[in-house]
Amino acid sequence: MSGFLKRLFCMHRGGVAFVRNIYGDEINRSGGKRSIWVCKRCGGFIFEPYLNEPPATPAPLEQSS
Repeated sequence: MSGFLKRLFCMHRGGVAFVRNIYGDEINRSGGKRSIWVCKRCGGFIFEPYLNEPPATPAPLEQSS
């Protein structure tokens, strides 16, 4: 259950690792995405439209004091 919650709330700030590029007809099936990345924190897959460019990580949340 905790793995599910981790994936549900992960914003992929833990870093990503390159898996592989997508070529040919597989691009059409993936909605135009051209590379696959995996989140090191939650294990979720991220599909990106560019070759070998890591996904943009969101800026850290600012906490007001």
